[in-house]
Amino acid sequence: SVLLSSTLIFNQMGPINEQTLNDLQFIVNLAQYLGESSQRSLEAPDLCWVLRDFYHDISEFENDDAYMESCLRPDLDSVKGNALKKNTVRKTITGFF
Repeated sequence: SVLLSSTLIFNQMGPINEQTLNDLQFIVNLAQYLGESSQRSLEAPDLCWVLRDFYHDISEFENDDAYMESCLRPDLDSVKGNALKKNTVRKTITGFF
């Protein structure tokens, strides 16, 4: 169930992984759907992605944005059969933000 408001919050526990990205894609699609189906005077809700309850050393990256970009970078490994699906998920998320 979803409580409609001007902001959707995706409250994530743990590190970013494929399941998390799939869940986030669902939330992004929901936010886009609500924006498209709402009355013209209303805007799509904002989306806040909350990462909590984990530690990840991101010292190898310049900043937080570089870490997020690396998580959402397209999978270029064509050997994997699900690379197209992974890249579609990543494209949907980066297109929203």
